[in-house]
Amino acid sequence: MAQPDPARGAPAVPAPGRPTAGTGGLAAAEGPGRAPPVPAGLPHPQPPAPNPDIDDEFAVLRATPAERVRADLLHAACGRPLHPWLRGALEDPLGTLATVADTLHDYWSLVIAPQWPRIEAVLRADVLHRARRLADGGAAVLFADIDPGLRWQDGTLVLDAFPGSSLDLAVDGRGVAFTPSLFCDHAVTVVDHALPPRVWYPVRGRATVWHTESAATPEALADLLGRTRARILTQLAEPAGTTDLARRLDLSPGTASQHLGVLHRAGLVTRARDGHTVLYLRSRLGDRLSA
Repeated sequence: MAQPDPARGAPAVPAPGRPTAGTGGLAAAEGPGRAPPVPAGLPHPQPPAPNPDIDDEFAVLRATPAERVRADLLHAACGRPLHPWLRGALEDPLGTLATVADTLHDYWSLVIAPQWPRIEAVLRADVLHRARRLADGGAAVLFADIDPGLRWQDGTLVLDAFPGSSLDLAVDGRGVAFTPSLFCDHAVTVVDHALPPRVWYPVRGRATVWHTESAATPEALADLLGRTRARILTQLAEPAGTTDLARRLDLSPGTASQHLGVLHRAGLVTRARDGHTVLYLRSRLGDRLSA
């Protein structure tokens, strides 16, 4: 349910199962954050945990109080009449909420769920990349790399999303959570003073979710390692899990796992566990060999 005014709207996500994997707060701003005043619209409740199950997210959505449903819809309308489909929310907000939740669940099942393994792999890879950027260069490097409109300035996180809108939001030790998303094209935030600040930003490599062609494998690398291992190493410029690599390269998960084990023992890839997933990434030696 999109906000009618883009300057006031939250990220346009087609379902509350929006990508949130591994986003347990990559950085914290201990000063006030500066962000545009955006209401926490009805279909955008914050995830209940860093790696939520989709059923848990829908449970949060369905538990929205009636007054919150009514207030958020009126706020989103910006003084204009509600869309005819939503006017029933004024008399029966919980009935409207149930219809919205059912529709979003259908959308999730038909459109997002079949692609979720690839989407989740891209999201986890982004989180790992951001964590490395934060460790290597600190907050200033991290935020500059996320979005041109996001920067760290004198202890303040500044988000220049919409000209003419400004709001100071004190973090007060609650941290700032960052959520990579396939469904926004710039960094955005939803301001809710009752909740810790959260920033959504475009995930790196989102085109790879829909793009199945693999990069060309250098012949010399294939001669040295064998074509399958060379193809795997070529893919690992960004972190990826076994299942995602197997799908990309048309391999069985067992075959991909075996080759990854060999590459790891040879020092050509590193691995790190993220929840139940093991992500692999080329080591510096692997980078030099693949150059």
